[in-house]
Amino acid sequence: MKRSESMTLTIKGFTLEDVYFENLGPLEVNSLAAMVENKIDQISVEKRVVDTMKLFLHTALYFAAQAYSNGENASSKKQDQEEQLDIAIDKLSSALSRLPLE
Repeated sequence: MKRSESMTLTIKGFTLEDVYFENLGPLEVNSLAAMVENKIDQISVEKRVVDTMKLFLHTALYFAAQAYSNGENASSKKQDQEEQLDIAIDKLSSALSRLPLE
């Protein structure tokens, strides 16, 4: 199957047709589907929920929170790196300004 083709998945007995994610092949999509199915099972045990729609919503919120948290962490890390780079530039500029001119 080419990366540009859509596929059909079944998660917890529900069939999803025309599944396509840019830059993800069938192996990655199937792996994600397995992760979702495992998380649904875990949440059903933890929360003692049997309502399928509630399980799906809990699972969607879990993955949305993870994506949000990962985005926030990446943003924070980038800001820290920029601050460290600014400090290094300031130190280098200061050291260079103290060198005698030839």
